[in-house]
Amino acid sequence: GMPMAVKARINFKSGISYWTPVQDGLLFPAKRRVMLFKCTPFPPHFWSRANKPAEANLLLPEDLSAVQSAQLIVRIWDGGEGTIQEPFKLNGHPYAITSGKAVHDVVFTQQPVDLQHLKAGVNHVTLLSDTEHHGIEMLLPGPALLLRYK
Repeated sequence: GMPMAVKARINFKSGISYWTPVQDGLLFPAKRRVMLFKCTPFPPHFWSRANKPAEANLLLPEDLSAVQSAQLIVRIWDGGEGTIQEPFKLNGHPYAITSGKAVHDVVFTQQPVDLQHLKAGVNHVTLLSDTEHHGIEMLLPGPALLLRYK
C-alpha cells in the first residue's frame, strides 16, 4: 500500500481548536473496500433554471461485479425545481436531492442507489429546474458515488 499520515483538528464549541499530533507510518491499503467516484470533468456551470438542463458523467470501473452497495452523495444550493417532478436523474432514474421547498440554502443528501441503476464505464446525471430565477446549483464535489466492495 501507499504510505500515509493523518492529523486532525478538533473544534470545541467554546471556540478553542486543537491539532492532534501527526500519526504516521500508516499504510493506505492497495485494495480498498470503499471508493468515491465523482464527475470528471466537473461542468463549469453545473446548475439548472428556466428549463435549461445541466448534465455530467461519472466514470465507474469496467467491473462492478464485486460492488456490494452504492450511495449517492449530493450537495446543492436549492433555489427550487419549480414544477419539475424529477429534477435529478442518474442514468434516467430519479433520485431526490432537493428539499422540495426551495429553501434557498445548501442541501446535503446521501442515499442508497439501486445497483441495477449503475453501469460499467460512463454513468449519466441530469439536473433540471424550470424556476425563473434561482434553480438548483450543484456544489463541489458534485454528485458522487460511494461504492462499497465485498
